[in-house]
Amino acid sequence: MYYDPDKPNVSTSTFTWSYCDIQGWGDIRRELSKLVDHVVRPPSPFWRTDRMEIYQPHLPLLWGWFDCVGLEPLHIAWVHSLPGSRGSVHTDLGPHELALQLPVKDCVDTYTAIYRSIGKPWLKMTVPTGYYWQAEDVEEIARYTLQDKPIIFNIKHPHSVVNPSKLHRQAISVRFRVDPWWLTR
Repeated sequence: MYYDPDKPNVSTSTFTWSYCDIQGWGDIRRELSKLVDHVVRPPSPFWRTDRMEIYQPHLPLLWGWFDCVGLEPLHIAWVHSLPGSRGSVHTDLGPHELALQLPVKDCVDTYTAIYRSIGKPWLKMTVPTGYYWQAEDVEEIARYTLQDKPIIFNIKHPHSVVNPSKLHRQAISVRFRVDPWWLTR
């Protein structure tokens, strides 16, 4: 698939990100911190699956919260950022705009930069991410740190994970059947 300037893969919404309050977050956070020991995944920086049975047994409290508030997870992406790395500026593929970002391990001293496009993305589009931009074709407009609180995030804004630390940053990104815009308020 190639870039079509009449159909950009960029959000028209001005919403970029916000912290998300989750009832029972302290206990859910403890579940997440153990996830690295339970979920076997490929050694790649990004791994997406729609097989919820991989995660659900290890995150019963998180799934309980999903059920309580009426959220149905569609797929989960494991995002592993290597020490001293800066991810490519990109948007995510698919029809959804929102993702719930949850810290798993060593997210302190790292951040996700969000950009505004001031040029065209590269012509190449790849799976599982969408369009890519050169650094000179974007301007940073916001950033968030995924330390100890979940984030609801608009994945259609160009973004990249920056990890200047000496640790392996690990997080999960949850997409839902229906975008939970109510979490942005």
